[in-house]
Amino acid sequence: MPKFSKQRAFERFELMAPATIRQPANTNGEHHHLLLTKDISCKGAYFSTMGAASYERYVQVELLLQITDSDHQVKYVYMTTTGEIIRRDQQGLAIQFDDDAILKPFYIN
Repeated sequence: MPKFSKQRAFERFELMAPATIRQPANTNGEHHHLLLTKDISCKGAYFSTMGAASYERYVQVELLLQITDSDHQVKYVYMTTTGEIIRRDQQGLAIQFDDDAILKPFYIN
Protein backbone atom coordinates (compact mmCIF):
# COMPACT_ATOMS: atom_id res chain seq x y z
CA MET A 1 0.00 0.00 0.00
CA PRO A 2 1.66 3.31 -1.05
CA LYS A 3 2.38 5.86 1.65
CA PHE A 4 1.92 9.59 1.29
CA SER A 5 5.10 11.63 1.48
CA LYS A 6 3.49 14.66 3.13
CA GLN A 7 4.49 15.20 6.74
CA ARG A 8 1.56 14.39 9.01
CA ALA A 9 1.12 13.49 12.65
CA PHE A 10 -0.09 9.99 11.63
CA GLU A 11 1.00 7.85 8.71
CA ARG A 12 -1.49 8.08 5.84
CA PHE A 13 -2.03 5.41 3.17
CA GLU A 14 -3.60 5.58 -0.28
CA LEU A 15 -6.57 3.24 -0.08
CA MET A 16 -9.84 3.03 -1.96
CA ALA A 17 -12.37 1.47 0.41
CA PRO A 18 -16.16 1.70 0.28
CA ALA A 19 -17.66 3.77 3.08
CA THR A 20 -21.03 5.00 4.25
CA ILE A 21 -21.46 8.28 6.08
CA ARG A 22 -24.59 8.63 8.17
CA GLN A 23 -25.90 11.84 9.61
CA PRO A 24 -29.02 13.09 11.30
CA ALA A 25 -32.01 13.41 8.98
CA ASN A 26 -32.03 16.70 7.14
CA THR A 27 -34.71 18.60 5.27
CA ASN A 28 -34.22 16.85 1.91
CA GLY A 29 -34.61 13.36 3.41
CA GLU A 30 -31.05 12.11 2.79
CA HIS A 31 -29.77 10.04 5.70
CA HIS A 32 -26.59 8.39 4.38
CA HIS A 33 -24.17 8.56 1.48
CA LEU A 34 -21.96 5.95 -0.17
CA LEU A 35 -18.38 7.16 -0.72
CA LEU A 36 -14.87 5.86 -1.40
CA THR A 37 -11.82 6.66 0.65
CA LYS A 38 -8.91 8.22 -1.20
CA ASP A 39 -6.50 7.92 1.71
CA ILE A 40 -6.73 6.90 5.34
CA SER A 41 -4.81 7.00 8.63
CA CYS A 42 -5.61 5.81 12.13
CA LYS A 43 -7.10 9.25 12.92
CA GLY A 44 -9.00 10.11 9.75
CA ALA A 45 -9.60 9.77 6.05
CA TYR A 46 -10.28 11.73 2.91
CA PHE A 47 -13.46 10.62 1.09
CA SER A 48 -14.12 11.16 -2.62
CA THR A 49 -17.73 12.16 -3.26
CA MET A 50 -19.99 11.65 -6.28
CA GLY A 51 -21.20 15.22 -6.25
CA ALA A 52 -22.39 17.95 -4.01
CA ALA A 53 -24.16 16.85 -0.85
CA SER A 54 -24.85 18.60 2.39
CA TYR A 55 -23.18 16.99 5.38
CA GLU A 56 -23.51 17.86 9.01
CA ARG A 57 -20.36 18.60 10.99
CA TYR A 58 -20.45 15.33 12.96
CA VAL A 59 -21.05 12.00 11.23
CA GLN A 60 -20.96 8.26 11.75
CA VAL A 61 -18.65 6.42 9.36
CA GLU A 62 -18.77 2.78 8.28
CA LEU A 63 -15.89 1.33 6.23
CA LEU A 64 -15.21 -2.03 4.63
CA LEU A 65 -11.46 -2.62 4.63
CA GLN A 66 -9.74 -5.36 2.63
CA ILE A 67 -6.62 -6.81 4.25
CA THR A 68 -4.21 -9.63 3.46
CA ASP A 69 -3.15 -11.76 6.40
CA SER A 70 0.23 -13.41 6.95
CA ASP A 71 -0.94 -16.46 4.94
CA HIS A 72 -1.74 -14.16 1.98
CA GLN A 73 -5.48 -14.74 2.45
CA VAL A 74 -7.71 -11.77 1.63
CA LYS A 75 -10.03 -10.86 4.50
CA TYR A 76 -12.38 -7.98 5.22
CA VAL A 77 -12.78 -5.84 8.31
CA TYR A 78 -15.87 -3.77 9.05
CA MET A 79 -15.06 -0.53 10.88
CA THR A 80 -17.47 1.89 12.51
CA THR A 81 -16.55 5.17 14.11
CA THR A 82 -17.76 8.72 14.53
CA GLY A 83 -15.93 11.79 13.37
CA GLU A 84 -15.92 15.45 12.47
CA ILE A 85 -15.77 16.89 8.96
CA ILE A 86 -12.73 19.16 9.05
CA ARG A 87 -12.36 20.08 5.35
CA ARG A 88 -14.47 20.11 2.18
CA ASP A 89 -13.53 20.73 -1.42
CA GLN A 90 -14.90 19.99 -4.91
CA GLN A 91 -13.67 16.39 -4.92
CA GLY A 92 -14.61 15.32 -1.41
CA LEU A 93 -14.19 15.81 2.29
CA ALA A 94 -11.79 15.03 5.13
CA ILE A 95 -13.09 13.48 8.34
CA GLN A 96 -11.13 13.33 11.59
CA PHE A 97 -12.08 10.15 13.45
CA ASP A 98 -13.01 10.09 17.13
CA ASP A 99 -11.41 7.53 19.45
CA ASP A 100 -14.46 5.23 19.40
CA ALA A 101 -13.62 3.00 16.42
CA ILE A 102 -14.88 -0.59 16.45
CA LEU A 103 -13.38 -3.23 14.15
CA LYS A 104 -15.15 -6.52 13.41
CA PRO A 105 -14.45 -9.34 10.94
CA PHE A 106 -16.67 -9.24 7.86
CA TYR A 107 -17.34 -12.77 6.66
CA ILE A 108 -18.26 -13.69 3.11
CA ASN A 109 -20.02 -17.03 2.72
